[in-house]
Amino acid sequence: MKIHPAAASLILLAACAPRVYHREAQRPVAAAADAYACATREARRLGYELRSPLPGESFSAARVRPGPADARYPVYDYLVVEILDGEGSAPVLRVGAVTLAGGDGGVRPHFRAPLPATEADRDALLDACAPAA
Repeated sequence: MKIHPAAASLILLAACAPRVYHREAQRPVAAAADAYACATREARRLGYELRSPLPGESFSAARVRPGPADARYPVYDYLVVEILDGEGSAPVLRVGAVTLAGGDGGVRPHFRAPLPATEADRDALLDACAPAA
């Protein structure tokens, strides 16, 4: 069986592509400003520290995961919250969850698939700020 060179190139390219760990969920909201304020409150209630806030638009939030005292680098639960304009319709609250490792101790920050607890936090934030209809 012979593999076409273009097919072989695509297979090689797919093998080299970075993995996507960021897992998102989104729901429409009645008012963008209310959803943003709710999301910041809920993230803080869940123990996250807000980072890079763009008031009314987006923020990221991180929470250090407990680990052994001799761990080489810290691991964080990480949420990314965005309020998107719903083209002609209601605004949308989008929340992404991922695990962030490194950033200290000389280890370059890198992302991993979110832990179930991080995805549960994402869902709790959405349930609180954009209840399903």
